[in-house]
Formats: sequence, C-alpha cells, structure tokens
Amino acid sequence: MTPSFKLICTDLDRTFLNAQGQPSLQNANAIRQAVAAGYAFVVASGRRLASIAALYQALGVRGDKIFFNGACIADADNQVIASTALTPAQLTTLMAIGQQFGLNLSLSALEAGFEYVPPAATWVPGYLKELPHDLTALTTAVQTTTIYKLSFSGERPALEAAAAAVRSQTAVTCSWTDTHFLEMTAPGVNKLTGLQHLCALRGIAMAATVAFGDYENDAALLHGAGLGVAMSNALPVVQVAADQVVDNRAFDGVAQVVRTLL
Repeated sequence: MTPSFKLICTDLDRTFLNAQGQPSLQNANAIRQAVAAGYAFVVASGRRLASIAALYQALGVRGDKIFFNGACIADADNQVIASTALTPAQLTTLMAIGQQFGLNLSLSALEAGFEYVPPAATWVPGYLKELPHDLTALTTAVQTTTIYKLSFSGERPALEAAAAAVRSQTAVTCSWTDTHFLEMTAPGVNKLTGLQHLCALRGIAMAATVAFGDYENDAALLHGAGLGVAMSNALPVVQVAADQVVDNRAFDGVAQVVRTLL
C-alpha cells in the first residue's frame, strides 16, 4: 500500500456500521486517527444528510458528505454544494412502475421524505410507524418539491420485476441497496460520480482515494476509486469490482485497512 492516498470514503450500513447501526470502537478510532493525520473522510451513502451529519458529530470529525447515493454533496458545514435531481417526468414514470408491481414508494427531498404503502402491501419498512396509504402527498411533491431519490421497497420478486421495468423504460440509475430496497437517482448519478465531482472540487486525484462498500450501489464506487475495498459480506458483484476484500464489519474491516495508511 502506498502512502500517497489522501481521501477515505466509506459506505455506512454493513460496511462502517455494525448490526446496531453504530461504528465499532476500532472503526471509529481509525477514522479519528486518519483525520488527525490529514486524511479527508467522506461518507457515501443512500441516507439523508441529517443522519450522516450526526455520525460525523459522534465521531468528532469534520468532512464532506455524499448522500442520496451520489445525488447530493454537502460540505463540512452541511451546506449542499452540488446536487442532481430527478425530473417530474422521471418521477411520474417510476411511481407508475412501483404502483404496477404493488410496491411501497419513498421520495427523498433535502428536508423531507414522502412515503406511500399500498393497502395490500405484504412487506413494509420497519421505520414506518404509520402506514400512509394515500398517494396525494407524493403526487403533489413530484410537482412542487425537488426530489433527489426515489425508492421502492417490498417483496423481492416484485422488486426484481420492477427493476427490469425501470431499466427497460427509463435511463435513471437503478440499484439494489438491500434485499428489500431498490433505489433510483437521475441518469448517470451514483456514488462514484459523487466522489469524482467532490474530488474535482477539492483538487484530489481519484487515484488518491480509498473506498469501502458492500452492496450493489457501491460497485461503481469501488471500481473507480484508487483502492476499492469490499467487505467479506459484500455481494459477489461488489467483491469482483473491488481491488481487495477484507473481513466484514464484525471484524472491523475498515479499521484494518485504514491502519495500514497511517
């Protein structure tokens, strides 16, 4: 490993965070040491900005953030410095596909989320305490709110059919983020393009980046980074895209690699 790396970029769930949604002590300490040594630390996640910002605060570090799977970038002060939204036409098409296959729908804006659960849904995300069966809020948001990410969730067979429809009918970026989740961003937008844009802004060569991930929405990121590192629990397609595979989150895989940089 070369000492020329300057930026560490990591996915969160199943990569940097443990089963309780927290960084292990080893992972947290490794990142603090890396930032103290001058490395830039960047999270690239499908999550909302507030969730990622809370992690930085808990770690006691500052840094840029790539969120909504690359659709938005925020600086160390949590100000959005770049973004690419889905268009109303794209959203309308995607929502129609989701409804066709009986899936739950979720729209992500900077300050709000809009949820819909079909009355006949057989699988619902655990974070929903109430089941919103009315589409009105979503259809209104499509026309009045800037939306950066649309998510389908539900049973796997319906999601697979919807994924095929999305890829045949649209040019949007479509990727799996978990067994029951399929997420869409604007055409050509993913975590890699987010990191490329950020590196251009910061004057950092992509060859000087190290990236960690585990799921389909991380594959391009790991392939395009200077060093792509997949967790051992990563999907096969992600492991193939990576330069290296390390122990999974239960064994502090991120920390293992970061320590070799210090």
